[in-house]
Formats: sequence, C-alpha cells, structure tokens
Amino acid sequence: MKKNDLLKALLIMFLTLIISVGAMFALNLHTGPLIEQNNQGAELAPLKAVMPDAAGFEVIYDKENPSASSLKDVDAAVIKIYKETSGKGFVFRVSAVSQYTKGSTEYTIGVTSDGKITKVNNDVYSESQALVPGFLDSFTGKDSALPGVEVTGGTTYSSKALKAAVESGLNALINNDLIKAGVKSDAQILSELIPTVFPGITSEGALKADAFSPTGNIESGYIGQNGAGCAFIMKQGEERFLAVCNNLNACKVYNKDGADVTAEHADLVTEALDAAKTNAENYYNKAVTKFTRMMAGATNFASIDIEVFETVVAAVKFEVEGSKYYGFYSKSFGFEIMDVYYVLDSEGKIVKMTADTLIFHEEYFTSFEGIPDGYQKGFIGNDSASFDENIAIIAGATMTSNAMKKSTKDIFAAFDTALGGAE
Repeated sequence: MKKNDLLKALLIMFLTLIISVGAMFALNLHTGPLIEQNNQGAELAPLKAVMPDAAGFEVIYDKENPSASSLKDVDAAVIKIYKETSGKGFVFRVSAVSQYTKGSTEYTIGVTSDGKITKVNNDVYSESQALVPGFLDSFTGKDSALPGVEVTGGTTYSSKALKAAVESGLNALINNDLIKAGVKSDAQILSELIPTVFPGITSEGALKADAFSPTGNIESGYIGQNGAGCAFIMKQGEERFLAVCNNLNACKVYNKDGADVTAEHADLVTEALDAAKTNAENYYNKAVTKFTRMMAGATNFASIDIEVFETVVAAVKFEVEGSKYYGFYSKSFGFEIMDVYYVLDSEGKIVKMTADTLIFHEEYFTSFEGIPDGYQKGFIGNDSASFDENIAIIAGATMTSNAMKKSTKDIFAAFDTALGGAE
C-alpha cells in the first residue's frame, strides 16, 4: 500500500471513530433523561395509584440503604417509605411473605397525614391462592388499629402475612412520630383476646368464625366455623367483657385487660351458655350417633363437662358390656375443616379413631404420595404420654398432618382434664 493511501485509510478510520463517539454522546444526551423519566415513572405509578392527588414524593427510608435515613425501628418487611411533598401523608411499600409464598409478594399502601389508609394495592403476587375479593378494600379508611380487618378463610396465611406487613409499615410511621397510633375500641381489644383464650376457633392465630346475632347483653359475637364454641362481646353497665363458651358446658369471662373475671359475673356466664346451647346440642347428638356405630353395644351415653377451649366439639362417656369408654369429636382446621372421632378407654388410650375425610382435593397436591398404609391404626394404643406427633405426618399433606396433630393433642388434653370428674 502506498504511503498516501495508508494515511487516507488512517484518516478515514479516525474520522469514523470521532463521528461514532459524537453520535453516541448525542444519543445518550437525548435518551438519558428519557430513561431516567421512565424509571421515575415506573416507581411513581404505584405511589400515585394509592395517593392520586399527590404533588410529589420524597424517599425517607430505603431498606437497601437504611443508614441514609434517620428513621428508627423499621421492620424488615418495609421496603421503602415515601413522604408526600405537599403534606398529604405517606406511602410505603412492603413485602408480605407467608409459608405459601412462591416468590416475591409486595404491596403499596397510602396513608394520610392523620393516619388513615387511603388504599392498599398489590404490586407483585406469588401466593398459591388469590386473596378473597374485598380483602384489600377492607383496609381503606382504617387507622393503625385496623378495626374490621379480618384474616380471611381460604387464604389464612397470605392474608395474615399482608395484615402483619401493613402493621409493620404503620408502626414505622408511628415509631418515628410521623402519624398517631389508632385507638382500639374495647370491643376490638376484647375480640383480639379470642385467639389466646379460645384457640380452638382459630387457625394460625387468626379467628375463624362467623358473626353471631346480638341478643340481650350480647352486643356482638362469633361462632367458630368448626362449631367448637362461641365468643361474645357482652355489655354490663358501661363495661364490656368477653365471654367464651365451648360445647362442653364451660364458659369463661374476661375483662379488656385479659383478666379472668368469671367468678364475678355468673349472670353473664348463664346468658352466654344459654345462647351457645343449640350449637352444643347439635354436635352432642351427632357424636352419639357416630360412637354408636363405632362401638357396637354402646349404651348409657352422657355428656362430659370439660373446661377446655380447643377443637373438641363434643365429649361423651358411655359403656360397652360394663366397660367405660370416652368419645371425643374434634373439628380442626386443615385444608378444610376435618371431622375426627376418637374412642378412649378408661386409661386414656385410643381404641378407635376415624375421620369423615382425611385428604381434601388431593389433586391439588403435586407431592402427595397417598395415605400411608396403616395410618389410622398407628394412633391406636396411644395416650397423651406416648403420642408421637410424627404418627400424624402425611407426606405432601401438611395441612392435614397439622390438623390431625392438633385434634389428637386436643382430645388427650380434654380426657386428662376431665378424668377426675367424668366418673
């Protein structure tokens, strides 16, 4: 190649490089702001969805860079907190994870400056089942007390996780004096005692009950969806109390501090037991029919009064050829409500056990390998001391296994409690 030709080639390459760099710089100068605007728009959209009249937003907490924020006591569920720039309130994003979350599940929540939720929006959802329609809307207008926001059946774990995440975001604002805490009514405080004092009508700490119509001193109430008993908010004078009644003729009364005041309110006990009586009678009759079929020649049935507040809906004693037996009917919360029946001998050992249905909708469980051979026989001969929870385990059927463990432990507790007074 001639010297002049080489110089021309080098010059062309140099000019081409200069033009390319210049074009790339010009392109970046033009598209850079557009990309930034798009990124801002993607972040802004969910915020405006829960606070559409907002003038703008300022990030005041970022989980990825918490040291850059002055906010304290922010739970790990909180992803980001934004302040609305004109003083309308705040928006926060949270992650709500349950044991059935298959990936990321995130929500955006708007809160007014006086602490009322404007809206809860779902941004990313990866739970195994969709939330019950209307659950998200139940948060709108509520303060941090969240009155009326109830964990929903069918999505107990995911709705409980969401409620807890929303509370985490609200608490972060409260802890930093950005909003005031909501004040719970006496009725709400009493209702929140139910999972503690009557766990038999709850699942994973969430109340699983239907409304009970007010009557007399009963202002509001609940009847367990499994039928294990009732809980009533009762009024006497200016005070309100929680009365819980099982199906075994036991009732306890609590004040809003959680103190047992049963002895001081015999009149409320009588009224509450009378209101719950029909529910108790229904399950007693069903239990007698079932145990008559399970134990040929069973006679002399009588109900047993037991002060336990678990999943036992009926407890009876009876005789077969002069020998004493005890029958317990438990309705625990599995994938659906499970009806399980146990017959114990006078020493408290299981002699028979059966369930109306063990596995519900097994086609949904991809890892379900079937009910193990001799599963039900594995319970026979056990008492409260010898029972091994592993006996109840069914591979790929977690909720059934947990329900069977719960029912078995509950009937043993009922027997041990009743033994002294059942004779």
